[in-house]
Amino acid sequence: MTQSDPYYEGEKLKIRDLGTIAANRKLNLIRINLSEFLKSGTLFSCMALNLNYKNR
Repeated sequence: MTQSDPYYEGEKLKIRDLGTIAANRKLNLIRINLSEFLKSGTLFSCMALNLNYKNR
């Protein structure tokens, strides 16, 4: 998404709010770029992400 996109500001606020919620719960917000996933033509319903991220 580029800054010229009409949804950019709204999405930026959503990410900020999610970061605030996560920080209040002592969690880290990890943003994942899904643009390559979309380019492959795969449906989001087929995507699986490991939510138990541990920095090693």
